[in-house]
Amino acid sequence: MGFSLCLFTACFGSLAEQSPRSEFSASPQVRESSASLPQKVSLGQTFSLPFQGQFTLEGEDFLILWEKPAQDSRCPADVVCVWAGEVNLELELRLGSKKEILALKLPPKNEEGLAFLEGRYRLFLLEVQPYPGKGNTEPPSLKLKIEKSK
Repeated sequence: MGFSLCLFTACFGSLAEQSPRSEFSASPQVRESSASLPQKVSLGQTFSLPFQGQFTLEGEDFLILWEKPAQDSRCPADVVCVWAGEVNLELELRLGSKKEILALKLPPKNEEGLAFLEGRYRLFLLEVQPYPGKGNTEPPSLKLKIEKSK
């Protein structure tokens, strides 16, 4: 019976610290380097967001971007670990001249989603791909859902 036992630091090393940015811009803008316009999503819709992708909510004037790589400490699929691990990532919200960092975690701390825009909306991180393991070469993407707060 062959399997590998993985301790967090042995398999993943330490995670580098990242500090939130506090930049301001004149207005939400589409990235010049992006080949496509931001996705327009509807409330309650589950959608995929590729790394360095962006989306807007239909009828709202904000833009959410995924520009920083995720910190992924999940146990690889082909390894037995003492800890399942987690994914931490930041999305950037641009509204008018302001930027806000939305910090998401998988598995989530609670099932209520991350509130933003003064609690009007909730963002749910459902999945992060690719899952760590041998031979995973697909580009990074997130599965997200956005809902109106109750």
